[in-house]
Amino acid sequence: MESDCIFCKIVAGQAPAARIFEDELCLAFLDINQATHGKTLVIPKAHYQDIRDTPDEDLAHLAKVTKAIIRHFESIGLAHDFQVFNTCGELGQQSVFHLHFHIMPRTADDGADYWLPRNPADAHGMQDLAAKLRMDRRI
Repeated sequence: MESDCIFCKIVAGQAPAARIFEDELCLAFLDINQATHGKTLVIPKAHYQDIRDTPDEDLAHLAKVTKAIIRHFESIGLAHDFQVFNTCGELGQQSVFHLHFHIMPRTADDGADYWLPRNPADAHGMQDLAAKLRMDRRI
C-alpha cells in the first residue's frame, strides 16, 4: 500500500467508496466523478502505478472483471454501449497514479462527449509512421 494513494486507502477501507465488485485481486467502485450514470473504476488491489508495471496476469484478470461488469450493466438495463479506457502517465491525463480502468456507460441522452479529435493522415505518412513504430519481436 502506498500511504498517499487514495485508491490504496479505498482498498484498505480507510477511504469511502461505493463498491460494486470485489475479489482477491481487484476492486470495482463508482467513480466519484459520475461523467455518466454508473461510471465505474476497476483497480487492482496491489499498487501498480500504471499499465507498464502491472503483471500480465493481473491485467488479464482486470480485463475479465471489466467485461463481466459491462455484461452485468447490460443485463440490468443500465446501458448497452460503453467506453472503456485507461490513462497512462501525466501527459496521458492520468490523475491518480494507481492503475485503473474506466467503465463509462453510454446512453443517447447522457450528454457526455468523450472522444478524440479526428486528425486524418495521408496514406503515405501512415506507412512511414507504421515503419518507425513496427515491433519486430513477438510478445
